[in-house]
Amino acid sequence: PCLSKDPQIFKYSAKKYDLPVDITNGCISENQRSTLRIADLISEFISKNKIRNPKIALIGLAFKGFPETDDLRGSPAIKIQEALKKKNTDLAFSYYDPLVENFLGKKIEKNFEEAVKGSNIVVFLTNHQAISNIDADDVASLIKKPALIIDAWRNLNNVETLRNKKDIKLFRVGDGTW
Repeated sequence: PCLSKDPQIFKYSAKKYDLPVDITNGCISENQRSTLRIADLISEFISKNKIRNPKIALIGLAFKGFPETDDLRGSPAIKIQEALKKKNTDLAFSYYDPLVENFLGKKIEKNFEEAVKGSNIVVFLTNHQAISNIDADDVASLIKKPALIIDAWRNLNNVETLRNKKDIKLFRVGDGTW
């Protein structure tokens, strides 16, 4: 999903020359499904754990973290938030990104800890340097349980300590582990 614009650019160029883009179309569809899969995981977790008025911390709002940017075009955070709001209206969100100053007119926390504090769900969506190498125990001490942490970019260190906590689920994109 981090390359959502590149297949679109290629497809546009290929169409000028009537080149087939079947594989590219498949990539575009899979990129869209991958992003929405995160929203599905969050919805399932909320439902399974019967969490009332859950707070979701979206960490890393730009469409990519390296090279660092504040560009929101194609941002997975926007797509995930929109998909979640369609399924559940009782959600509260907090936001953090070291570079983004305006996220759809919403308040962006000044620091990571404030965004995560009291959240049931924490979703790492980019690999900004400022949100990399975060200790999993530090996150665990700030969140409300039961909790789900989705680490799409392997931002967390020391994750093995979370595996023993029954009230915290960890999903890491790439290995699909809980």
